[in-house]
Amino acid sequence: MIWLAALSSVACTRFHATVAPAVDGFCRLDARSGAEAGPPSDDPFFAGLEVLASHLPTLAHAPGATSIDVRSTRLEALEAEFRPVLPAVGLAATGAFFVHGWSMHVEATPAQCMDVMLDLAAEKAALSADEAEVRGERATRDGVHRVVRLGLLDMGESFFKFDFRWTIAMTSRLRGDGAALVRYDFVRDDRPQRVSAFSGVAMVVPEATGSRVTEIVAVGSTVNPPFFLKSKIRTTVEDILTKRARRLAERMNAH
Repeated sequence: MIWLAALSSVACTRFHATVAPAVDGFCRLDARSGAEAGPPSDDPFFAGLEVLASHLPTLAHAPGATSIDVRSTRLEALEAEFRPVLPAVGLAATGAFFVHGWSMHVEATPAQCMDVMLDLAAEKAALSADEAEVRGERATRDGVHRVVRLGLLDMGESFFKFDFRWTIAMTSRLRGDGAALVRYDFVRDDRPQRVSAFSGVAMVVPEATGSRVTEIVAVGSTVNPPFFLKSKIRTTVEDILTKRARRLAERMNAH
């Protein structure tokens, strides 16, 4: 076991050498467990979504954005990497499918950011959702598990307008080193309407004057748009997710 601990320490040191100080918390000592927290993809909290979680450090290493200039970016290479995993995590990509990510600095603590990310009112406002309700919630040992139902209605234009409804389980964990983890799991058994995927991972790491929030989400629909609308759909998804990131940041900064 000594050699295993030594190997883990070396791996974490090499990780630090290649990642900017803003993501120092990705490999910080977990005070509660007394062990190296390691890369987020190694954390059991992200079981099933390791492919998404493995890209959090790279995204967090990008130039720091603020709530004003942050943009949700399509991660096409990650889309291809995540597609084979979809059936195992209860997702499908029968129509439009996108993986997006963003990273930014906010002035709140990781715990405060985590609370905002699991707040139904904040999520409804961030998405400009027409419907939002809590289906169930419970406290966990180090966070919250909340199931919510969301709806975006009359989306699109002209003859191509649709209602989208879906349910997700939002789960948080406050790590012993002060970092916060969040995951979103698509609940496919609760009558989704034209939505085939909505899952994601997020990590909030303490910084000197606040936190660095990094999130990756996979979204999919059963709607297969005609070729002349594909570009419009891509732009619309990017705009919706960018507005969501900025609005969540505004809530976080208000703490």
